[in-house]
Amino acid sequence: MQRFNLPRMSLLVITNDDDMQTVAIILLLGCTENGPKTVKLFKNQPGTLDFDSADSMEPIQTIE
Repeated sequence: MQRFNLPRMSLLVITNDDDMQTVAIILLLGCTENGPKTVKLFKNQPGTLDFDSADSMEPIQTIE
């Protein structure tokens, strides 16, 4: 397994809003020193969410 020393890693998970969906559990696994420090949750965005807009928007919840 190759490891990368990245200053920040981001992941966007987008679901289609055709059907009502409920997220009951979000499970993130990783090493304590390399795992995510902050998780931001957004919902019902009017346009396409990308990394730039996610950085400038207020999340509905922030998990640290």
